[in-house]
Formats: sequence, C-alpha cells, structure tokens
Amino acid sequence: ALIAVVLINAFEFTELLWRKDWKRSFKPLPVHANLDEIKREWPKVSIHVACYSEPPELVMNTLDHLAALNYPNFEVLVLDNNTKDPNEWRPLQAYCKKLGERVRFFHIEPWGGFKAGALNFGIDQTCPDAKMIAVIDADYVVEDNWLASLIPYFDNPKVGFVQAPQDHRDWEGDTVKTMINWE
Repeated sequence: ALIAVVLINAFEFTELLWRKDWKRSFKPLPVHANLDEIKREWPKVSIHVACYSEPPELVMNTLDHLAALNYPNFEVLVLDNNTKDPNEWRPLQAYCKKLGERVRFFHIEPWGGFKAGALNFGIDQTCPDAKMIAVIDADYVVEDNWLASLIPYFDNPKVGFVQAPQDHRDWEGDTVKTMINWE
C-alpha cells in the first residue's frame, strides 16, 4: 500500500512539473478599482460562514475582510452551530451587530448535520433577492476583490460552481506548517 501511495505521488509530481498547458488553470478576472464604472449587473451574493467552537478573534478577522469587500451587493450569514461555550459565540454575535445589518449572526443549538447542517439552515435564512451563495470557512481571509473577480465567471451559462484558490496563512517560520502549505 505504501508503494502505491509513493507511485501515485510520483505520478502527480511528474504531471505537475512537466505540464506544458493547464486544462483548468485559474485566472482571476481583472477587477477595476471602481466597480461603478463597469457596466454590468452585480447580483446580490449571500456569503455563508459556518463555524463551530472557533476562537472568536479568528472569525472576527474573517469578518473584517468580508466587510472590506469591494463589491456592492452582498450579505454575510455567520452560522454558529452547536458551540456550547457562550464565551466563544457571544463575542461573535456582538461583533456581527457592530458590523451592521449586512452581517447577520445565528447561533443554532441543538442542530444536526455538523457544517452541512448549518449551511442548510443558512439557505433558509438567505435574503430572497440573493442570486448566489458563497461559502467560506471561518478561518478564510478574502482579498477585497474576491467576489468581483469571481462573479463574472457566472456570465457563462455553463458555469454553475466556482472554487477560488486557497492558501494557508501564518505558516512562515514553522516547519510543519510550511510543509503543509507546500503540500
């Protein structure tokens, strides 16, 4: 079994290192600094952030980056499912209120289905005028052009799902985290 794993990894490295053309390379669409000057519809996007027993500061950092998005029409739903300790979810609830009505917090307990269950709950809470749903992890930090660069992909009627590239954060200086990031 170990030999099979090594051979599979060797094949993947070979395919990666000697590829001349990528079939599905991600090329973010260029984003203009002023979205008002772009003549297009910017559909409302409901961004769902599911969390469970996350450190409040970590989720707050994610929410700060979402609040700074350069996109005209979005909401953020923070879906805390089954976090028992109020010291973990109540600061998030208060922080969401500080961020304004664009950000809504839901503490759901008891709730089944883990993260998928929370995301299913979020579908019913989504604003009726939202045309798309974006899902990010509670520790994900977006760049300010994240939504504006992804939404135009949906102009193609064959596109129903877009996954943005991800990367680890705070890995510099830690050998194990560096290896995980490289992997």
